[in-house]
Amino acid sequence: MGFLSIVCVLTLVQWWGSGGPLQQDGPFMQWAKWVATFSASALVQLGLLVFLPVLVLLAVCLVVYQHLSPLLLLLINVPVLLYALGRGRLDALVQDYRDAWQDQDKGAACEAVDALRLDGEYSCQTDGQWQGVHAEAFQAVSYRGFERMFSVLFWFAILGAPGALLYRLAAQSARSEALPQGSRSLSYRLLWILEWPVARVYYLSVAIVGDFVACAERWRVLGLCMKSPTPMVVEAFNRGALGLDGALVRELAAGDLAALKEIDQLVSLMSRAMILWVCVAAVIALLLGG
Repeated sequence: MGFLSIVCVLTLVQWWGSGGPLQQDGPFMQWAKWVATFSASALVQLGLLVFLPVLVLLAVCLVVYQHLSPLLLLLINVPVLLYALGRGRLDALVQDYRDAWQDQDKGAACEAVDALRLDGEYSCQTDGQWQGVHAEAFQAVSYRGFERMFSVLFWFAILGAPGALLYRLAAQSARSEALPQGSRSLSYRLLWILEWPVARVYYLSVAIVGDFVACAERWRVLGLCMKSPTPMVVEAFNRGALGLDGALVRELAAGDLAALKEIDQLVSLMSRAMILWVCVAAVIALLLGG
């Protein structure tokens, strides 16, 4: 059921461009506001926000699998996976940045970068150099593509639908303004822990479909690092796979098409890595089925 669920979800994403109508965050935001009213510790709030819904879903999956039909898990996996995927249409957000770059509109380019970025605490500076704007855009697209599908599918493959929900709720909690800072910090830590193994598997996939030698150089520095934030690690792996070492050093002028070429190469790299993941999942499904 796992591979069939992934195929169904990817088909719907191709149709809708995102998780579609199932990505309704209103109930979670209301739940977060309600949990924030408790004078409980950050750990208790995290448990109520993240682990309680995951445990409920796990119980439902076990009941369906053991007492009903395993085929019914498909009716659980697909909507949960669609909800767990990253928000927004990445292709549209990238196109907004490309349009702003071609129009040499730094303000619009920074707005596009902020829309791509998931951490609202930082914003692109319009008074900076075009080179800096592009560097921020490259990292934002790298991480947005990573958390959008790769992390979700990884934890779905490991823990099923509860794993996918665990990742998305951790990400939502880490970025929820309704929660106190202590709870958000703890959620960020949980999110980093969940993303650490995914980033290393992601490295292997982009190294295979990209420049393996250059990517291996990045692994020596960041492969087993236990401190670096995930966006920086994923960006470094992508730059290595694309052979862009030293790309940040050279100057970029407004409207420089070389910058857009890098973004296009990045999107293509992530697409090839996703195809590799699906192919591996198909092989595993065939082996288990046989």
